[in-house]
Parts: sequence; C-alpha cells; structure tokens
Amino acid sequence: MKNKAIKILKILKEHNHQAVFAGGYVRDMIMGVESHDIDIATDATPDLIESYFDKTIPIGKSFGVVRVLMDGTEFEVATFRNDGQYKDGRRPDSVSFSSMKEDAKRRDFTINGLFYDPIDDKIYDYVNGLKDIKKKIIRFIGNPEKRIQEDKLRILRALRFSIKFGFEIEKNTKKSILNHNNEILNISKERIQEEFLKMINIGQPRKMLNLLENFKILEIIFPEISKLKDIPQDPRWHPEGTVFEHTVRVMEKLIGESMELQIAGMFHDIGKLTTTIIHTDGHISSPQHAKEGADISRRIFENLKFSNKFINYVCKLIYEHMKMITVLDMKKSTQKRFFAQENYNDLRKLHIADKLSSHLDISDLKKIDNLKQIYEKENLKPIPFINGKDLIDIGFIPGKIIGDIKKEIYNLQLEGLLTDKKSAIRYAINKLHKK
Repeated sequence: MKNKAIKILKILKEHNHQAVFAGGYVRDMIMGVESHDIDIATDATPDLIESYFDKTIPIGKSFGVVRVLMDGTEFEVATFRNDGQYKDGRRPDSVSFSSMKEDAKRRDFTINGLFYDPIDDKIYDYVNGLKDIKKKIIRFIGNPEKRIQEDKLRILRALRFSIKFGFEIEKNTKKSILNHNNEILNISKERIQEEFLKMINIGQPRKMLNLLENFKILEIIFPEISKLKDIPQDPRWHPEGTVFEHTVRVMEKLIGESMELQIAGMFHDIGKLTTTIIHTDGHISSPQHAKEGADISRRIFENLKFSNKFINYVCKLIYEHMKMITVLDMKKSTQKRFFAQENYNDLRKLHIADKLSSHLDISDLKKIDNLKQIYEKENLKPIPFINGKDLIDIGFIPGKIIGDIKKEIYNLQLEGLLTDKKSAIRYAINKLHKK
C-alpha cells in the first residue's frame, strides 16, 4: 500500500505540487503502530488532481477530497484547506484552499496534525504533535472549545485515542470535554455506534468503561451500564462485588472474540438493574434477569441504529446466557435443539466468561461437551421424517394443528422414540383418530 501511495505523491510532485502523507498514518508511523490507511494531502486543487490520474472518484470533492485509484487501491487525496463554519456540528459549510500549515491547524488533535514526505523522508510538524506523542498527551489543536463545536464526535474520539494509546488527556482538552459532554446527544446515533465499536475493538474494556465514567459520558450514552455500579450481587456466587465489576471481568475474558459476543458480554447482566431483590435474610437474587436484559438491550441497540440481524443475535445470547447451567437437566430433544443452535459456540464462550468472572466452577462443561459429541455422531439436526403435506395427505386439516404435530413428532424423532418415516406416520394417524 505504501508503495502505491508513493506513486501518487511522485505524480503530484512531477507537476510541481507539494504532496505528503497526512494524519493518522504519520502518527502511527512515528509510534511504531501498524496502520492500514494512508491519506494524502497536497496543494493541488481537486480539478487538477482529477486531471493527473486516470481513475478518480469525486465523492467529497466539494470538501476538497478526491479518491484516487492506484493499482486497485483507493486513496483519499485532499487539498490543503481552511474550513468555514460548522453549523451542523459535524462538517464545514464551506472550505477554502490553503497551505500545509493552515491545514494542520484546522485538524482535531496535535498527534493527528502531522505530515510526512516519504520521498524526502521529512516530517512537517506545525502543531507540536511530535512533542505530545513523546509526552503521551491527547491535546486539541488550538482552541479546544472551537474544536468541539466544529464536530461533537471529537469528544468520543479524544477518549478513544486515550484508550488506544494509553495517553493522558491534556487539562484544557479535559475541561472542554467535561463542559460539553452532554452535546454528544446531538451526534447522530450511527456515528456514536461507530465510535463505540471502535472503542470495543481496542480490547481495553476496563479502561474504556472507567474513562467513559470519569468523563460522565457513560451515564449519557449507556446510563443502564453506569447504574450497575450500584447493583449488589450475592457474595456466595459473586465475591467480585457489583454487577458493574462482574461485567468488566466478563468483557476482559471476551477480548478478541466477535463484536457480537463482546457486546453480549457487556450487556448480559443488564437485566439485574431492574430485577435485583435483596431479601430479608440478606441473600440477593435477580429472577428473570436474562429475559429482562434482552428486552432492555434491544431498546438500547435499536436507539443506536444497530442492524436487525445484529440486534437479534446479541439479544438471543443475552436471553439464553443462563441456559447452559440447565443443559444437563433438559430432555434429550431439547438438548439436541440447544446444541444445534447457530449461536451455541458463542453461548458456551459467554458461559465460561460468566462463570470464571464469578469464581464459579465450570466442571459441568466437560460433561456438556461430551454429551454434545455423542449427539453429533447421531446427527444433531436430522431431516424431519414428515412434513406438512404428509399430515394433510393422511387427513389433517391445514392450520395450527399441522405445526404442533410436526413439532411433537420431530421432538420424538430427536428423542429416538420414532426411528423412521413409517413410525412417524403411524404416530400421526393415531393422533388423528384420537381427536
């Protein structure tokens, strides 16, 4: 990728333009962090950029950005610019083309305001970004109040960079974030969701939740999670303490797993917020907290505009996260259905994380795994012996009864009590005559 980007720089330089790598790639290069995106900045105008390259995409051209395709890879090539007013708290109403120095000053954080010329091997730093990288500081460029007013999402971005790099947030930047944290409610839900997922993906859940809490942002975005700090648990089963502490520990054990599973870990006990009971003898219980948690989580995820597929999958994990405890007591047919679920492996991982975060025994897991292996040899999800047409052919009237009989016969098939289509038909005929 870097060599392809350098080809673009060379072409721009051949036309007597300044051309450099910009922003995050330069920051990551200096810090020795792997980066997958290279943005290019230049003093060439968008029209000139388009004239120099065979394949371009004008998306963003009104903001001075042209996408250039080089050897099958797409790069954003942006003209150095000044931004006009940000009336919508996200993007400027207008831009005017400027110099590299002026372009640096309109960016968000000092660590993101750096430029690098790989051909001359020269770093351009007009905002003391190198100094802040060395001091491990997140600092807004220029006036922090103005930077936030331009784009409210920078509040969350500041926290994300702090989590990712382990940098402290500079005092004036911190003060401005605290002054304006409520304004994140003005950010579109889709952008909040995207930033939240990026934070989760860093793999520092304790640092993430504590930082969001310290800046009073957790109570704004996820007030239900913030309140878990006040929800106790029975020390017999949860010596780690509050539901919040338990949640953090579960998330820590799920680092690197799928995004769906990590978020299920974050919300798996959210139902305890409304179901927890402290009994007169001192013991604590949270009846039906899995069902309540799935309902609460669905409302949260819908508000943040997650896809229906994502919501349904994660909420099912939350709803079923206690079922692993009862697997060995289920009927054989129920066990087979449970093992055959699409989400079984994630449920198993969530169960392990849940138990280990409570210092509870997971010895039953070996029995469960052995049982699943036995059933897999028998075929966990066999083709049903009969279908709706078979039932209609022997005299059943179409309607709800068809589905009920099919389910009943399939359960008997899974139990091993019906062994072929002939025995299933006989059973159905007997049911019909007893009606």
